[in-house]
Amino acid sequence: MHNQKFKSLHLAPVGKIKNGLIFHNEWLELNVITPITYLLKIYLAKTRIIKIGALGRFKFKRGYYIYVGSARKNLGSRVERHLRKKMKKRFWHIDYLLEYGRVTDVLLTHIPEEKVAQTLTKWLDIPAPGFGASDKNSRAHLFKLKGKNLPELPFSLTPFKKRVIYS
Repeated sequence: MHNQKFKSLHLAPVGKIKNGLIFHNEWLELNVITPITYLLKIYLAKTRIIKIGALGRFKFKRGYYIYVGSARKNLGSRVERHLRKKMKKRFWHIDYLLEYGRVTDVLLTHIPEEKVAQTLTKWLDIPAPGFGASDKNSRAHLFKLKGKNLPELPFSLTPFKKRVIYS
């Protein structure tokens, strides 16, 4: 299973429990040729003005956000890092937002990160232009949901549910 291209992703509800999520053992240290795109659904309990590193200060309204990222190596470790309550060092733009928000869901897809971000740009607002896209061609990788749910998308997502990961 390691170092191969995936057409679709399948996870079994068995493995190690980390931060309230069950990770299939193979996903903890998975290395693949094609990066796996993950979406973090984040809840911000109140409106805040947050400084996002060198990107600047932005007003983030109370509600739900979607962040799009990808990992080629150690997907489980990357997701686990985003789920930590306290971070030793802020490295990515998302680290600044996660000081105030909490991840409620993690979704996976084999669709490239850029394509997912460009698709979401068509339906969702961008609260901070350039967020998560310093090394990308898209406008941003953070989007504000209009309610609690994502709009219907032209590709499938595999959810990491609380306590269970479904295929």
